[in-house]
Amino acid sequence: ALWSTPVVTMIEGKPCIVWLPGPSIVGLNPENGETVWKHEIPEENGKVGCAAASPVIIGNRVVAQYHPPHARGYTFCLEVEDGKARKIWESRNLANWFLSCVGYDGCVFGVDQGPSGNRDREVGTLQCYDIATGKLNWSVYGFGQDGSGPVRRTRTLVPLDTFIIADGKMLSWANEL
Repeated sequence: ALWSTPVVTMIEGKPCIVWLPGPSIVGLNPENGETVWKHEIPEENGKVGCAAASPVIIGNRVVAQYHPPHARGYTFCLEVEDGKARKIWESRNLANWFLSCVGYDGCVFGVDQGPSGNRDREVGTLQCYDIATGKLNWSVYGFGQDGSGPVRRTRTLVPLDTFIIADGKMLSWANEL
């Protein structure tokens, strides 16, 4: 299942559409649809997984999420140079199933929604990674809660984890950051 939305961007000074058609991530020429670069995503457990979150592009770096079947998802970062993409880091600690990360000021921000099979996926951990190194800068547990009390665990997925960055501020639906 690949629901990831293609992203139109500029990489290496050229227009590019970044897309996860599975089981790979590609950069396409928007004028003719030809593949400019491609990175194969390896199978796990003998099957192709899913990608729902949109990729994030900062300069010539592409950050994407992938979820192998019956395994914990992960975030990976590619560097695109001279029409070739190579993986420069990966984090199995950032597994956002359908919430896209956002990039800002050399960092990528995402919500880890818990391991596969976790019934309280709405209790997320907001994380900030350095895009160049993949180093975790900080994390905050309980993202997706309304802030009115202690972190609670429920079985109802609440869509509070979506966020954007605008004018240097992180804005979230029903949360104040």
